[in-house]
Amino acid sequence: MNPFIEKSQDDIKKYLIESADHCVKCGLCLQECPTYKTENIESESPRGRIALISAIASGKISSSNKVERRLENCLCCRSCEAACPAQVKYGTMIDLYRNIAKSTINRSITRNFIEKFSILALTEKTWLLKPVRLFISLYQRSGIRKIELWKKILKTTTLHRFEKYLPEKKCSGTAIADNKTTNIKSVWLFTGCMGELIDINTVNSATKILQKLGYNVKIPHGQSCCGAISIHNGAIKPTVETAINNLKQFANDDSPILFIATGCGTILQEYKNLLRESENEENAKIFSDRAIEITSFLSKEEFPDGFFTSKKKLTIAVHEPCSHRNSIGSPETQYELLKKSGCVKTVPLNSNNICCGAAGTYMITNPEISKKLLQIKIDDICDIMPDVVSSTNIGCILHMNSGLQENSIPKITVKHPLEILNNYL
Repeated sequence: MNPFIEKSQDDIKKYLIESADHCVKCGLCLQECPTYKTENIESESPRGRIALISAIASGKISSSNKVERRLENCLCCRSCEAACPAQVKYGTMIDLYRNIAKSTINRSITRNFIEKFSILALTEKTWLLKPVRLFISLYQRSGIRKIELWKKILKTTTLHRFEKYLPEKKCSGTAIADNKTTNIKSVWLFTGCMGELIDINTVNSATKILQKLGYNVKIPHGQSCCGAISIHNGAIKPTVETAINNLKQFANDDSPILFIATGCGTILQEYKNLLRESENEENAKIFSDRAIEITSFLSKEEFPDGFFTSKKKLTIAVHEPCSHRNSIGSPETQYELLKKSGCVKTVPLNSNNICCGAAGTYMITNPEISKKLLQIKIDDICDIMPDVVSSTNIGCILHMNSGLQENSIPKITVKHPLEILNNYL
């Protein structure tokens, strides 16, 4: 049974109970779980959450705000899945549970607004992103962020949670891709909803490097959000709809689909499971098999002599996002690609086995735990004191940059490895 395709809540509850029965309660997941490490109680562990989900789904206990808080504190980092000997699909369980819990719990006004607006703007009413982009651009250019009085006013409002994640400077330009080149090799670039909003420098860096390697880079303007935000908030129907749209947008040929954010890539590679047992099953499987993380793709490329012209030596601290380590796999490709410049020293963060606390909208909706996890990363970065930090996921990049700013370490920034390499061209 595919619980994501037109199933009743009773069907979903049955799936959750059966999935929970696969857990052998060995506890190997506990030390891998970031919330168990910070809170040190059973109900903040995967084993504890599976027990709660099973009990609620079977009707043994009723949900309450206290129980829901434990379940909502999950970051969906999936470190537990990597450690589980029984291969329990915990990530699927928590997403499905949030679907049946949506209508039964009372959330704060702030959390409700964040979830509903993000799902609406990213999957159903994507035209809402245009005024958001315009507002962000004007705000970044205005200079108001440098005014001390504005900073003090902002900190007294909920808006501070959102504002601190905006890049200090407006990302430059718009996505560049020349679909009219005579290059024989072609790739598609998945930029998602954040690419042209706050990560255009990475998009342009990826395009420039790929074109210099002889690739024709295609960016379909009709592509939409990958669906990560909606699925992790329990909104199954909008996620399925946005997945089907993306299948259509990238269906013109069988060229590789390269994604620049590992958080997006996790969902793109899951389309084959999301749309299993539907009329789109075959197309979804083809799509997921074509979706490749961009550092993995480029690390296998032969870079000609003289490709990188700069000889500037850098020490780069490397952050491995949970989505890269636990879902996509092969986080070592980030190191391999960076070393192709011939001038860098890469140093992994000691806490690469722990989530940074970004986790999509989690860094806004669950600021207390998110901040505890972020501080671990900031301390690690300070121990290394690198020239720059590399990470393959935009959410992690924004989160750690905000932490460096708040800790008064503005000289160190976090960037995507492609943006770092672009400076060597």
